[in-house]
Amino acid sequence: MPVSVTLPVRLFIFVSAMMMLEGCAILQQKSKAPLQEGVYKMKVDRSVTRVYVDMTQDSVKIYPLVMKHHDLVADSVLYRVYLFPAEMTRFQEKKTFYQPTMDIDVLTIPFKFRPATAGFPPQFNSNLNGAFYYGRRVDYYTVSYDRNPLGHYLKSTKHFAYGYGIFAGLGSTAINEYVTNNQVNVQYDGLVFTKGFAGIVGIGHLTFGIALGFDNLLDKNYALWYYQGKPWIGLTIGLNLN
Repeated sequence: MPVSVTLPVRLFIFVSAMMMLEGCAILQQKSKAPLQEGVYKMKVDRSVTRVYVDMTQDSVKIYPLVMKHHDLVADSVLYRVYLFPAEMTRFQEKKTFYQPTMDIDVLTIPFKFRPATAGFPPQFNSNLNGAFYYGRRVDYYTVSYDRNPLGHYLKSTKHFAYGYGIFAGLGSTAINEYVTNNQVNVQYDGLVFTKGFAGIVGIGHLTFGIALGFDNLLDKNYALWYYQGKPWIGLTIGLNLN
């Protein structure tokens, strides 16, 4: 019994760690699309303010946003220009811009870990799942210079995003005598409605995260299924739609 209980937990932790490490490696090697023109937040004179960022090849123009006629407009007089050529011969302070948005993703949940219930050992499932995710996301863009072995400073734009939200969708699960206390004498893949909460990390247009979810079997055997409405923990992989 100890082996059956601990093995799924160890396997889940191992797979989670490998996916997170791979995601971090991708993040270090390749950022999202470069910083683009738009509305961001940034720290100006030790205070956080909303600004409009106008990008050119070698510079960033920062326009403070002011309220006029119940609308935010860029102040074309009080703006700052930061030069960011591709290469510098001296160190230049980095600039960080961040952009809070509402996020819509399509998720798949490749792995689910279900705790023990009704005397049944923990389960590590890899059934097909698909869901829509809606939540809050914050994207960070940092423009900085990295020193190479020749002593030159090369421009680098790094991107990182995180978010949290809710999801809902459909999936499948194995239904048989083992997960129904021998009250179902057939084996089949049952359709489940899956929903819950997720925390995500954005890497390009992809997202990776951890979810806390609940499944409801959508057929007549729902009351017999051990895991009906019981919590599970899973990994998510998503595609950002907006």
